[in-house]
Amino acid sequence: MASSANIADLDVPFFNMPSSENYCIAITGKAFSFVLREVEENEDPQYQKILSKLLRRCLIFARMHPDEKALMIKHMMSVNKNIVGMCGDGANDVGALKTANLGVSLSEAEASIAAPFTSNIQDISCIPILLREGKSALSTSYQSFKYMALYSIIQFTSVTILYLYQIDLTNWSYYHIDILIILPLSATMAMSGTYRQLTRYKPTGRLVSVQILTSVIGQGAIQIIFQVLAMYLLFSSSFYAPICINNFDTDDACYENTVIYFTTIWQYCFTALVFMVGKPFREPFYKNFWFTGFFIILMVLNVFVTFNPFNWQFVYNQEIWAGQWYLPLPFRIKLFILIIVNAMVTIFWERVIVKIVSVSWKERREERRKLIEAQESMYIPPSLGHGGINTSSSRNA
Repeated sequence: MASSANIADLDVPFFNMPSSENYCIAITGKAFSFVLREVEENEDPQYQKILSKLLRRCLIFARMHPDEKALMIKHMMSVNKNIVGMCGDGANDVGALKTANLGVSLSEAEASIAAPFTSNIQDISCIPILLREGKSALSTSYQSFKYMALYSIIQFTSVTILYLYQIDLTNWSYYHIDILIILPLSATMAMSGTYRQLTRYKPTGRLVSVQILTSVIGQGAIQIIFQVLAMYLLFSSSFYAPICINNFDTDDACYENTVIYFTTIWQYCFTALVFMVGKPFREPFYKNFWFTGFFIILMVLNVFVTFNPFNWQFVYNQEIWAGQWYLPLPFRIKLFILIIVNAMVTIFWERVIVKIVSVSWKERREERRKLIEAQESMYIPPSLGHGGINTSSSRNA
C-alpha cells in the first residue's frame, strides 16, 4: 500500500452505496490497521463515519493479528453501543475474548482462561444455547425484581391505610402473606424452563427502562387504587361501624384490616401470575409444575378465607370482637367482584398497555438508529465527489 494513500483517495464502492443496498464487506487485518491509522491521524469526523459504516457492513475479518482482533472488537462495540460476542480456540484469541462483551472459548486451553464461557463442543453450535439461556436468565431476573417491588408496594399501601386509623394487620394476616404466599411463589416462579427456540426478540438490557418502569409503576398504581376502592366499599356499607383500637395491637381484628387482608392476598397472587414471562424467552407458566401447584393451592385457600363457608373461629376471631368484624356474605361477594375486576385490569395493563408502550419505544429507537445510518451513508469523500481518484493508490492497496 502506497504511503501517500488515504481513505479519501481510495475508490471504495461502499462509500456511495446507500444503507438499503444488499451488500457486505470483507477486510484483511492489514487493511483494517490502515483504516484505523487514518482515522487516528485525521481529526475529521467524516473519517469516523467511514469507519462506522465499514464496521456495520463488514462480515469477514481475515488474516488478523491478536491485537488487531482486540481492536476490531473494541471499535465494533463503540458503533451504536453494539453487544459483541467472540468465539476463539487459541492463545491468539485471548485479547479479543477479554475485550468482547461475551467471550466463548471453544477449547480448554489458554483461551478458556480469558473467556467467561467455555464450550465442550469444538464448534459454534453452543451459541444458540447460550443465547437462549442468557435471555431466559435476564427475563427471570427482571420478573423477580418486579414481583418483589410489587410486594413491597402492596404491603406498604395496606399498612399505610390501616395506620391512618391506628390499626395494623393481624399476626395471621402476616403469616399467611409472608410464609404461605410470598415465599413459595417467589421461589417457584424462577423455576420455569428456557423456551425451546431462539427468537430475534430480546429482553430489555437495563433495569431502569421504559418497559420495566411502565410495568412496575402502572401495576403499583392499580393495586393502590383497588385497595382504596375496597375501603370505600366498606365505608359505604350499612353494617359498617368504626371500631376504635388505637393501640396497633396485631392480635386484634376489625372491619378495616379484614377488608385489606382479603384484598391483598389476591393481589399478591395474580401479580405473580401476570409477571410469569412465557415465550419467547421462557416456557409457559403451566409447565412450571411447582409454581402451578402452589398457585392452585393458594387460590383454594384464598377462596376459603374470603368466604369462610364453615365460619371457623380460627379464621374469624369472634371471641374477641363478638362478631363485629365479621363481614356479611353479600358484602364479601361484592368485594370478590371488585377483586376480579382488579385482576382483569392488572392482566390488561401487563399484557396490552406495557406491550404497546414497549413496542412504540423500540420503534422510535429503531427509527433514530436508521436515521443516523442514513445520514452517515450520505457522506461522499471529496476526491469521489470531484472526480480526483488516485487509482494507482487504490491498486497498490
